[in-house]
Amino acid sequence: MLSPSEIREAKLEDVLRAVTWRNHIVHETGRLPDTIAEDSLTGAIWATLELAQTLGSKKFDLESTPEANTLASKISEIHKVTVREVRILSNHRFSLSIHTGVGPTLHSDELLAIVDGVKAICCTRDSRFNPETHLLIKFLRGLMGPYAIWSNGKLEMLPKATRLF
Repeated sequence: MLSPSEIREAKLEDVLRAVTWRNHIVHETGRLPDTIAEDSLTGAIWATLELAQTLGSKKFDLESTPEANTLASKISEIHKVTVREVRILSNHRFSLSIHTGVGPTLHSDELLAIVDGVKAICCTRDSRFNPETHLLIKFLRGLMGPYAIWSNGKLEMLPKATRLF
């Protein structure tokens, strides 16, 4: 479930130490051993919390994947664009990356039509969805990266990139 880099970052030795201490407390003495340094204890607890958060995020991503694929297909079909990424996040939030092709950059009215379509789909899915605060869309073209971003209820056209990298 975790990638090799996530496993390296997880500080599993610290997590195991925290679990061992927890078991010692619960099943043996009822308190921490006196020999544990405070910074060691704090590091092990944080490592455990970070691993729990990482695993929780992975679970959420895995659960939302089929729905995200359906959402991407629907948007792609309606607006004739390629949806590169859909992330259905916690707290009613959505993040999308939409590739509009290699031709001319779409005008703001065309982009706003796509945004309106995405908002309608998201509102149908989640009655508490608020596009002003819950929606982020990056519009991409060619290899030049984003040229427009919908965020905080408004569309921002970015300056034209002058080079690839």
